[in-house]
Amino acid sequence: MAKIKDVVARGGEYQDRQGNTKVRWINVGSMFKNNEGKVSIKIDAMPVGEWDGWLSLFDPKPRNQTAEKPSKPPQDDGFDDEIPF
Repeated sequence: MAKIKDVVARGGEYQDRQGNTKVRWINVGSMFKNNEGKVSIKIDAMPVGEWDGWLSLFDPKPRNQTAEKPSKPPQDDGFDDEIPF
């Protein structure tokens, strides 16, 4: 199955740094299409609070294929690797 849409719920509004009102969207699932052309929706989360019951479909955003590398190597925490018992 291929993912064709993100299923999202409106999660309220907020003000950006310029004072513009923006909508907060919460990803709650995915829409898929199988090889036969049938569509299925998988819900991963249910919105709570002032949710009006409506869900919207948006094109999925492309994901970065490479994992980010840590900027600093891990530091020694002072613990010995061996457990004394």
